[in-house]
Amino acid sequence: MSTVPLPLAILIPARNEAARLAAVLESVLPEPAAEIWVINDDSQDATPELARRFQARDARVRLLTLTGTDPDWTGKNRALRAGALATTQPWLLLLDADVTLLPGCLATVWRRLGAGLPAPRLEALSLSPEQVLGGWAERLFQPAIFAELELAFPIARVNHPDVPCAAANGQFICIRRELYLDIGTAQSAWRRQVLEDVALAVWLKQTHRRYAFYSGQGLARARMYTGLGSLWRGWRKNLYWLLPARRMLLAAVAGLLGLAALGLLASKHMDLALAGGAAAAALWLFLISAWPRVSGADHVLTATAPAAPPRVARGLGLLLLPWLYFASAWQVRVRRRVAWKGRTLPVTAPLAGKWENMGMEQLSGE
Repeated sequence: MSTVPLPLAILIPARNEAARLAAVLESVLPEPAAEIWVINDDSQDATPELARRFQARDARVRLLTLTGTDPDWTGKNRALRAGALATTQPWLLLLDADVTLLPGCLATVWRRLGAGLPAPRLEALSLSPEQVLGGWAERLFQPAIFAELELAFPIARVNHPDVPCAAANGQFICIRRELYLDIGTAQSAWRRQVLEDVALAVWLKQTHRRYAFYSGQGLARARMYTGLGSLWRGWRKNLYWLLPARRMLLAAVAGLLGLAALGLLASKHMDLALAGGAAAAALWLFLISAWPRVSGADHVLTATAPAAPPRVARGLGLLLLPWLYFASAWQVRVRRRVAWKGRTLPVTAPLAGKWENMGMEQLSGE
């Protein structure tokens, strides 16, 4: 660790994160942060005990425990707000418990911010960590999702001050403490946002703050979900807001063509089955092999995933993705509530306007 810590507090919101907390804390201890806060959000597992063990190792580690819930805040927003109020450091790193920092991460981020200069170049910065792929569900869905996210939120457009496209990855956001506290005070609707990271980015652009979004290649790594169940629950709560419906409909049509091909091949009319089935199957195989190239999946995988699955598996994930998207749309638009980490969260009522880059309601002054 540097002999002169950076004036920065790392805030790690943790609700039932005992399985992952040790890895993230091990990765941040070598980094030159002045403080490391674990905000225990009413955990029912060994999260607080694990945090105390790290406290005994390093005096910079602090434990802040919250109990119950607040109807005016989502759990993560409430936890991070509490951490921001508890520290006096001028800079915050909002870090999810599923992220591990790679050596030298904070030094690189500090240089990009220009935080050591009299007038910092940036007031906030977000990284999209490398995505670690584990089981088959992650290998099918995650490359497809991140390929589509790159199309919806091109980094060059996100970082252009005159373009409304805005994005952030809530797994890693570095921001001035004063600025982060401002949004919680000025925007009561933001407190209840499930997709709080992109909402924060939109607010930063609307208020003309100096903000940038970068790939986290070589700086941070994350395994967001472990298995189909957690992946389905995790993306179902926010995928609808992130991806354009027209591309999901196109992918759904391609998937239905594949099912039609299988049906024709099983038909009793062998001549029709052979002709129609072969044509549909050929089109299906073309789509699942060409789509990743068209959508930029190869680039995304090179940038974010240590182990890329075969091309056909990636294409199949793109064909399956619409059903996850439609499940998210049903959850958000029809049921109007989402479930996460043992809590049910109401979907925030629509606000005025539209987010041009994704069709989500934009934050406006109240």
